[in-house]
This record gives sequence, structure tokens and C-alpha cells, in this order.
Amino acid sequence: MRSSSIQLKWLYFISTLLFMSLSLIIFLAWGKVLAISFACGWVIAMVNLFLIWALWRLVFQKKLIALVVVIIVLKYAILGLVTYKLIKASWLNPLGFAMGLLSNVLAITIFALFYKRLSSQMAARKSDLKEV
Repeated sequence: MRSSSIQLKWLYFISTLLFMSLSLIIFLAWGKVLAISFACGWVIAMVNLFLIWALWRLVFQKKLIALVVVIIVLKYAILGLVTYKLIKASWLNPLGFAMGLLSNVLAITIFALFYKRLSSQMAARKSDLKEV
């Protein structure tokens, strides 16, 4: 469990850096409405990511499949309702909101590339130490 927590912290760190830089660029280029919409999408994506991690952790620790299924159904119902209400809001820009939701995909891709490179470097160092 320890390595998954470290990986999740790195993913949140990368996602937060990406969020801060992209929201600043969006704010400067297209204004505050698109930047706020982007932020709303990013927050929903991050909450969803955290809840997925927490639920899977609960499944593996407690083995309470039925409880987890109920929580997952409720989680997606609540996220769906919040997303629907946000999209219907007059102040929200759907493009910015979608960009915020998809920013997590970019963060996960960056994390995966970084983690793969780091893992291969660590494996090479271990093999070098075994030869010595």
C-alpha cells in the first residue's frame, strides 16, 4: 500500500502543477469564465480520482464488495448530478469544464512516462550494484 500512496501523491503533485500552469494560461488567454470552468472540471476530476483510490483500497483491505458497489453507485450518481447542475449553470463554459476534466488524463500520462523512466533507472542501478 505504501508505494500506491507515494504514486498517488506524485500524481496529485503533477496534476496540481499542471492545473496551476494551465489555469494561468487559460485565464490570461481567454478570461476568468473559462478559467473558473476549467477549475470546476479539475476539482471534479481530482475528487473522482481520490474516491476511486479510496474505494479500491477499501475493497482490498476489508473485502466488503457489496458495500463498495453501493458506494460506487452513489458516488457516480452524486458526481453525475453535480456535473449536470454545473453544465446547466449559465456562468459555466462547457469547453473549459471539459478541459478541466481531461487535464487529469494529461497528468496521468506525464506521471506514467516519468514513473516508467524512473523505474528503469532504478532497475539499472540495482543491476549495477549487483555486479559490484
